[in-house]
Amino acid sequence: MARPRIDTNARRSRQVSIRLTPAEARAIEAAVARAGRPPVAFIRSAALAAAGAASRLREPAIRQELRRIGANLNQALRLAHAGRDADLAAAVTAVRDVVARRLA
Repeated sequence: MARPRIDTNARRSRQVSIRLTPAEARAIEAAVARAGRPPVAFIRSAALAAAGAASRLREPAIRQELRRIGANLNQALRLAHAGRDADLAAAVTAVRDVVARRLA
């Protein structure tokens, strides 16, 4: 199944470049690591929140992560049903760890 096309007005086509001091960069990197999100998504959502603007990222990051992890679990389950080696216990443990980290 192909990915649905994004509406032209919803497509992220603009790019913004910023410069940071080393201290600012370290502070952002630390916050990104604590949040467990990609730097771009973290910075985008922080900037949009400060601007009071709605974001496509309003959907909580944990939901997006769980969707990706769910897809991986689904693939592992398909392999297991096909009789091929799939470490489902490790996959479930990884999911639990991600969720616990995000909720902490």
